[in-house]
Amino acid sequence: MNDNYQKLFKALPALTPKAQLRENILARVKRLHERALFMRRAVFGGGAALSVVGLYPSISFALGEIAQSSFTQYASLLASDSDVALSNWNEFFYSIAESFPIVGGTLVLVCFLLFFIALDRLLPSRHADALHYSSHRFI
Repeated sequence: MNDNYQKLFKALPALTPKAQLRENILARVKRLHERALFMRRAVFGGGAALSVVGLYPSISFALGEIAQSSFTQYASLLASDSDVALSNWNEFFYSIAESFPIVGGTLVLVCFLLFFIALDRLLPSRHADALHYSSHRFI
């Protein structure tokens, strides 16, 4: 069986690629790379813009929750009568933690986190530059 395949492949004429084949392949790879880069910039740029736009409603929601809770009153107690607050620090910090608006704070932190993730993916890193340009030395 292997002899048949060997005879068949020996009988095939040698193929010579077209002269422009290498340039066409490299041009196609370059176009695909540029398209991927454009899509990456569009997606992460849009994500960064949406997270910045989402900051305003999340901050206003968090401030509204802070105004409704007694968090500001406990925080002002720490600023005005810190020795009273620190003498009963255990109960005081439990009260602050209990009155903190978790949902509003979480929304603000999520918006900031999404913004920084999008910014990290959008901007080139120095490590990637060092890998691509090995002739440069970074100290």
